[in-house]
Parts: sequence; C-alpha cells; structure tokens
Amino acid sequence: MSFSQNECILHQMERCEKLLRRYYAERLHPLGLSPTEYRVCATLAKAGGVLPPRELAAILSVTRPATSTLVARMEKKDLVQRHFAEGSRKEIRIRLTKEGHVKAEKGSTTLNEADAQLKKITNKGIVRFSEELRALEAVLGKEE
Repeated sequence: MSFSQNECILHQMERCEKLLRRYYAERLHPLGLSPTEYRVCATLAKAGGVLPPRELAAILSVTRPATSTLVARMEKKDLVQRHFAEGSRKEIRIRLTKEGHVKAEKGSTTLNEADAQLKKITNKGIVRFSEELRALEAVLGKEE
C-alpha cells in the first residue's frame, strides 16, 4: 500500500499553515505590520512593555541575532526602543513605544476579527480542529 503525500497529515498541516500565515499577513498589512512584528508588539505588551532581548528571543523561538535584526527594523518604525536596564550600562531592554502599544492593540483586534471570520465558515469544524490539534500536541509533546 502506497502512502500519498496528499494524505500525509504533516503535508496537509504545512499547506494549511502556509495559507493561514498568508491570511493573517494580509490582514495585518494595512496596519504596517508583519505577523512577526505583531507578535513582538503583543509579546511586549503582555509582558508590561519591556523585556530583555534573550527573553524575547526565547518567547518567539528565534535566535538572539534574529531578534536583534528584527528589533532594529522595528526601531526604524518607532514600534520599539532599546535602552539600558535601570542601574546598568550593560543590560539592554526592549521597550514597546506608544506607537507599538497602539499597533499591538489594533493588531489584536484585527486578528480577533479574522478569527471570527474563519469561525463563521465552519464554527463546529474549527472548534473540533482546534481540539484535535491540542490533543495531537499533547501526544507528540510526551515523546520529547
């Protein structure tokens, strides 16, 4: 019995992930945000507006050099600022600017609306799919 690539769960999930990433990116684009920039703004907002670069990198699951590049790009957009930790000339902190807070809030609203649109398509199906993904994650997580 042969196994078709189209039947492979991983392949189906990768295709859906690509489509979902594009779906969310298209909705964030009018705000001048990429999905990654939104994640940084939302993460900093949730953390009280300030984090050390290594913590931000860990939360985003990216390397510290990638975080540095991303933060530099976001500084040019006035979404974040780097500053020294209070009482230190070595420890850097990433701070969300006022504009970054506004973008985090608008991005959150935009993505909630996008999710609501998806749920209208097949509410029961999306809920069931989410539950199945959590169950799959629980099973696969035990193997780590």
